[in-house]
Amino acid sequence: MTVFVRSTRRILGALVLSAIVTGVCAAAGEHHELSAIASAVSDFVRTDHQGDHYPPQIRVGKLDSRLRLRRCAQPLHVTYATGQRKIGRTYASVSCASPVEWRIYVPVIIATFGDVLVARHALPRGHRLSAADVRVEKRELSAFRQGFYSDINKLSLVETKRAIAAGVTLTPDKVAPIKLVRNGEVVHLVSASKHVRVAARGKALSDGAAGHTVRVRNLSSGRIVEGRVIGLGKVAVQ
Repeated sequence: MTVFVRSTRRILGALVLSAIVTGVCAAAGEHHELSAIASAVSDFVRTDHQGDHYPPQIRVGKLDSRLRLRRCAQPLHVTYATGQRKIGRTYASVSCASPVEWRIYVPVIIATFGDVLVARHALPRGHRLSAADVRVEKRELSAFRQGFYSDINKLSLVETKRAIAAGVTLTPDKVAPIKLVRNGEVVHLVSASKHVRVAARGKALSDGAAGHTVRVRNLSSGRIVEGRVIGLGKVAVQ
């Protein structure tokens, strides 16, 4: 017989415990210690994050005291529930295969920390970033779903998309690649092969960052060509 156990409790800011159990026993001493289940989850998460620079802070949700699960004859199998993240608010899947099969989903909060780049001072919109604009700080990472920066070298060719206050973490949504070519500006057109290199002047018809394709009007021939931005005011064309 399959028994469905479902319990809701205000745990760690309204987390929910959901369990699907295929074996329940009522006899005292035959059920699995709930504290042992919580410890298994904590140990699993700690091992999974063993290589992190900073140890994670782990908070396992309190299990419903009415839950009665048959004592497992072998080590519990713990993993992240399907589709769940390994940081922040998430769920661990805990299961037993013998003497009777059961599985529960345990809520857990995993606070992971890392070094991130933050604004050293207030930065205006359109500001080209340099090492003098940032500093490294330890921050909890689960809030940065779109990513974050920890290497200043990856910020060497970007500028702010909006004003950024001092102390704010730099994330991909706050910066953009620097426009090396701007619409309406005169640029250098470069066409190179093994034996010949030709240069001309052109007028950019669109903005472009490094590696972007832009349209340019050749000022000598009047033709409109497409090329790849290779530097400040430089476009490579075929």
